[in-house]
Amino acid sequence: MKNSAHYVSSKIREKLEKIALILMLLVLVAGAGNWAIKGFVHSLKEVLVPELTGRTIAEALKIVSEKNLGLKQEGSEFNETIPVGTITRQKPEGGLIVREGKMIRVIVSQGGELIHVPDLSGLSLRSAEIALRSRFLTLGEITEQPSLRFDKNRVLSQDPLPETQVEKNSIVHIVLSEGKPPEGTLLMPDFIGKNSEEVEKWEKEVKISVEKSGDPKGIVTEQDPLPDVQISQNSKVKIVLSNKNDTDTKRNSL
Repeated sequence: MKNSAHYVSSKIREKLEKIALILMLLVLVAGAGNWAIKGFVHSLKEVLVPELTGRTIAEALKIVSEKNLGLKQEGSEFNETIPVGTITRQKPEGGLIVREGKMIRVIVSQGGELIHVPDLSGLSLRSAEIALRSRFLTLGEITEQPSLRFDKNRVLSQDPLPETQVEKNSIVHIVLSEGKPPEGTLLMPDFIGKNSEEVEKWEKEVKISVEKSGDPKGIVTEQDPLPDVQISQNSKVKIVLSNKNDTDTKRNSL
């Protein structure tokens, strides 16, 4: 029994010794690998990180490649003062000392933040100003003219037009209605969505010939001049009639 127990104990000791030897070898290999990596890193030359802000990605790539550095675009941000595609920030910063092969991470400009201009038609001056402020836009020049469509002090038109994309803090000019035109002043009505009978009735009242095209049984989808433009007996008036109930009715000049 003693010999058998001694034999078992001897086998266990041999296995433990082998395990210990394997662990020592692994530690030595890991240490050697780490030493080799450190040796490789330290064998690389030290270089000065170039200043890349204000450069395009193409320019930056050329600069970093000459110094054996890498370049990675990590994102973009709105910036009103820096052109689109230009680097705004970098890490590490220019002027620091790094080893060759270091990756320089950059952020590029998307330009100014774009805003959709709200539709101000029919709003009071105060409401229009509030609508613009809520979208970080500024009220610009205010002019006035007579209108058949809107009451006095309501927004008649605007520049830029509704839903135009502009940069944040852009200026929007408006025209306010002065109300009905004075006696003797003739304004072009808004015929969009009206039928040919209404056009013909107006035609007879003001004695102005209207050039019509399209479907005689349809509704007006285009007109020239535009609504509220001042006209005279000699003005040329054109309309286009369509039988389609087009929700995107156009008012562009013919």
